[in-house]
Amino acid sequence: MLMVTSAPTGSPAQRLRRAPAHCKLVAVALHDIEPATFERCALMRDWLDDHGIARVTLLVIPARDLHPASHRSPQMVEWLAERRRSGDSIAQHGFQHVRAARSPWPRPDLWSPRRRRGAEFVGLDDGETRRAVGAGWRLLKLAGIEPTGFVAPAYAYTPALRATIASRFRWWADLWRLPP
Repeated sequence: MLMVTSAPTGSPAQRLRRAPAHCKLVAVALHDIEPATFERCALMRDWLDDHGIARVTLLVIPARDLHPASHRSPQMVEWLAERRRSGDSIAQHGFQHVRAARSPWPRPDLWSPRRRRGAEFVGLDDGETRRAVGAGWRLLKLAGIEPTGFVAPAYAYTPALRATIASRFRWWADLWRLPP
C-alpha cells in the first residue's frame, strides 16, 4: 500500500515552532571560531538565532597562529562573553587546530588531506597532548572565556587526549555523541 502525505509547509523556523515540544531539540556546533573567522561566525550565529536556534555550542580555537586569539580580536572575546550570557556553550577546539605530528596509525575518516591537517592531536605523546590542551585552556581562561567543553579538531581523539580532557572539562563530544 502506498501512502501519500503532504509535504511540510512553511519555513524551517515556522515548522520548528509548530512541532511538538519533544521534537524541538537540535544540536548545533559552530566550528573554528578564531579572529580570522569571527565576523562570519557571528553572522552565522545571528542567522541561527533568526531561525529559532536559541542555544549553540561555539568551538573556539585558542591560538591558530600561536598568537592568543584574545590579543588579536578583543571584539571576538566580547562577543563570546555575550553569547555565553545568552545561553551558548563555549568549547575549546584544540590549541592551534593544526596537526603537529605525523600519525602513527591511519584512520579512514582522516584520509583526506583537508581533514588530516586538522587532526591536531594525532601523533602527539601524552606530555605534548597535555601541554597543548593546557595552553589552550589557559589562553581562553585568561581572556575571560573559560571553556566548559572540548571538541577535538576533526573529531580525532587519541587515548592521551581522552585522558587529558577528562580531568579538565565537564564534557567533550565526538562525531556521534557526548560521552559520559
